[in-house]
Amino acid sequence: MAFEVVDAENDQNWLWFLELLQSVISEYASDQLMPSEKLIFLSDRQKELIDGVNTVFSNSPHGYCIRHLADNMRKARFTRKDLHVLLWKAVWAPIVQKFDIAMNELKKINAACYN
Repeated sequence: MAFEVVDAENDQNWLWFLELLQSVISEYASDQLMPSEKLIFLSDRQKELIDGVNTVFSNSPHGYCIRHLADNMRKARFTRKDLHVLLWKAVWAPIVQKFDIAMNELKKINAACYN
């Protein structure tokens, strides 16, 4: 786990942090990673962080924390309980088809929330 203390969350600070993280990984852990292995990033949907990960770790997948997505739904005033039920139904779907069904139901109720 890595963290930083900065004056603000912005492009410049995220880029600095991610470049520092990359240098530490390269120096101390690169011999432990197989050539085909990638780091996986999981975060909220903060644009500056997404852009930084894409710049510094361009070959690494970046996913989003579902708890943050659910919180963001509430903050965006998508507070209907059925929307949140469908979100979690999609999250826990055991197969792609069930995920798609839950997401399509969510989209029918509120396309803006789906997007």
